[in-house]
Parts: sequence; C-alpha cells; structure tokens
Amino acid sequence: MEIISLLNSGIKKPKLLIQALKTKGFQEPNYKMLANFLAVHRKTIVAPIVSLGELEAYCNNKNYVSGAEDEPFLVDSFFL
Repeated sequence: MEIISLLNSGIKKPKLLIQALKTKGFQEPNYKMLANFLAVHRKTIVAPIVSLGELEAYCNNKNYVSGAEDEPFLVDSFFL
C-alpha cells in the first residue's frame, strides 16, 4: 500500500500524505478516512506511550536486587 510506504519514508501528517499521493498520480483520499487510518495504524505499529505513574510503579517494582544474575534492577530513581 502506498500510504504505508510514505509513512515509512517519514511523511506522517495527513495533508502531506495527500499531497504526496497527488504528486505520485494516486486518487486523493478523504481526509477524515486518512486520519482515522493513521490513528489505527499508529496504535498497532507504534509502541504505546507509558505514563509517568506506570513508569514510577515499574521502578518501584525493580528497586530490589535479586539473586539472579540476569534479573534487572534499579539503582536509583527521581520523579518530579
């Protein structure tokens, strides 16, 4: 799909994608449909954003040193 290849080339905004599709000779998609497609695509491809609370909880769970050599642990953390 041409939209996916344009996304992989670095074009992320819907208006820029529509302009790039026009210059390549493709039919112009509906802006709202393209924006919805991008929202769904970002959720499935891009890693989810971690909230500060989730990060702090993860750090609190990893602040002990276990006996296993390959178990990660946290030395220090500071949250504002």
